[in-house]
Amino acid sequence: MKTCWDINLPKVAVVYVYPTIGGIYDSNASRFAHSLRVWPASYPHELKVILNGANPRKDMADVFTGLDAYFMVHDNSGFDIGALQMAASTIPCDLMVFFGSSSYLRGLGWLERMVQSFLKHGSGLYGTMWGNPEPSKNVEPHIRTTCLWTEPYFINEYPFKVSNTNQRYPFEHGKTSLTNWFIHIGLPVKVVTWEGEYDIPKCGYILNAFHNGNQSQLIAGDRFSCPPFYHCA
Repeated sequence: MKTCWDINLPKVAVVYVYPTIGGIYDSNASRFAHSLRVWPASYPHELKVILNGANPRKDMADVFTGLDAYFMVHDNSGFDIGALQMAASTIPCDLMVFFGSSSYLRGLGWLERMVQSFLKHGSGLYGTMWGNPEPSKNVEPHIRTTCLWTEPYFINEYPFKVSNTNQRYPFEHGKTSLTNWFIHIGLPVKVVTWEGEYDIPKCGYILNAFHNGNQSQLIAGDRFSCPPFYHCA
């Protein structure tokens, strides 16, 4: 992959949300941490892990042993979206890459590729997966919030504060979604694969991307990119 790191580069924070209630969330965090070890980012960054909920257990930090992670605590208001908004308002960086609890990486240089897309297109909303419209369920085309990146300034400027569970899905895929807000203010919204960047209307035609073919173009996935939701991970 061609690089051009001799220019003024953004300071990047990688943020992962780790719910404190155990069970599948411990397994998810272990998978995410394992993928970080297996697939180096190939770009300098700070790793911030948000322990989302009351009374985080001390052993949760052990999952990220050796990864130089910095831990923060959020009260779980608004679930993962509340944690995203808290991160954007408190973590100093030029570019924030945000991962939900079931996310995992799928290849070497994943962060380098994400930064390349940002340097190419500038301020905007980027992600590796998208959601198709379902008008009967008030679902509009959107970047899936389990893996997105943007400048924290825009998360802070988004006009709605998510503080309860009923506000999460409108943020992700409703008429007032983060995706629609970026479109409204005239900034690009891109789905990014290993080989290209695509506008939302063209996402269904990306070969081997999310829920298409063998998904080999998927930079990062989540539980919906795995069985039983899709035939291969």
